[in-house]
Amino acid sequence: MCSSEEELNDVIHCLQYRIQHESIPLAEEKQLLKEIKRLEGTREAVITNAAMRAKIQDSMGQKEVIQDQVKLIGVDLSGVRKEQFAVQSKKKQIKEKLTAIEKKLESLQEELKAVTQKRDKAYQTILELRKQHDEENAYFYQSRSLINKAKIVAAKKDIKALEELANVEVEKFMDLWNGNKAFRDDYERRILKSLDTRLLSRDGRIRNPDEKPLVLPEITVHTRTEALPKPGAKQPKEEAKSSPQPGTKHLKKGQKDAETKAMESKSSPENVVADKISGSSNKEVDAAKQKEMKREEEIAKAKQALERKKKQAEKAAAKAAIRAQKEAEKKLKEREKKAKKKAAASTTAINPEEPTEPTAEASESEKVDASAEAPVPAPVSVKDKAQKGNAIRYRNRTKGPEVLPRAILRRKKSTNYWTWAAPAALVVLILLAVGYYYLV
Repeated sequence: MCSSEEELNDVIHCLQYRIQHESIPLAEEKQLLKEIKRLEGTREAVITNAAMRAKIQDSMGQKEVIQDQVKLIGVDLSGVRKEQFAVQSKKKQIKEKLTAIEKKLESLQEELKAVTQKRDKAYQTILELRKQHDEENAYFYQSRSLINKAKIVAAKKDIKALEELANVEVEKFMDLWNGNKAFRDDYERRILKSLDTRLLSRDGRIRNPDEKPLVLPEITVHTRTEALPKPGAKQPKEEAKSSPQPGTKHLKKGQKDAETKAMESKSSPENVVADKISGSSNKEVDAAKQKEMKREEEIAKAKQALERKKKQAEKAAAKAAIRAQKEAEKKLKEREKKAKKKAAASTTAINPEEPTEPTAEASESEKVDASAEAPVPAPVSVKDKAQKGNAIRYRNRTKGPEVLPRAILRRKKSTNYWTWAAPAALVVLILLAVGYYYLV
């Protein structure tokens, strides 16, 4: 089958040429005619195939255009691959960071668990200590309420009620003493100090000189000064540098004494035993003292700050007042100079032959008037002085029309009057002289 109609026409034309011009037997001629007919029958199929091929070529386009498109697609693919590689590398970095952060989070969570466990344990110990504190102080509060009851009964002078109350309490105490060993041990531990201060032994008898004291003695002041001699010597210099006021010095000395006491009590074994005996009540007292000391320090610091602010405000007000006075004096001097110049010019215009002594007298009179009429500076409050000082500091301000003082304004009016009166008088005199000359 031919690929195109032109090819089919060429084949048919060749076969017809052989039939017409060549000497061919009849059998072969018949075969050629049959083949021509067969080819003519395939004409429609060839035409349709050619049309289909044309359509396919049109749709596919030219070969070069397609190759260019393929090249562009390859370039785009290479760029996309590079971007993909960069994204993958970033992904790896981010994954590494993520794993590190997750590890940190896990470690922090473990630490948090440990801290929460410690906090819970500390809270439980605080609760237990509070319970122990309340249990230990329960007998103290009971005895205090008993003393108050006994005082009330004694104020009423009811001896029978007092005896009954004493008997009841003695029976209760003896029951506790005989039945509760913990109460007995606690009572013995608490009463040791009072027995020792009264120089008594554990069984209540007077202590022999050979016997040791029940409670170990506390550290005296001499041991403190011997243990820490250097800080005590350096204290006044540091206090003199830091604060000039005596109240703060006493506060700081009290603080340092408290700190030295705490250090010595921690270091010495005797005080450790005494702390074990005294219990948690001393800790509460120390905390309260520390709070009081801190509060006194804060009050002293606040007072110092207020005094400093007051002094600074007074200094600023004094400086502002001095500046204002200086500026006022300068302005007055400038105005006097201007007035002198104007007066001299006016006098020379009126009487050029007269000496300049009246101008000096006028200037002196103007000085006197200006000094008399100048406003006396009234007592200014601290706030007003501070405001004036702040206003004077801003030198780069817009210059407006300066107001002249009263004395200069009056002098200006008088000069204007004389400038008009003098020429008028001269004109009148000239007219009189001319009239007299012509009349005579």
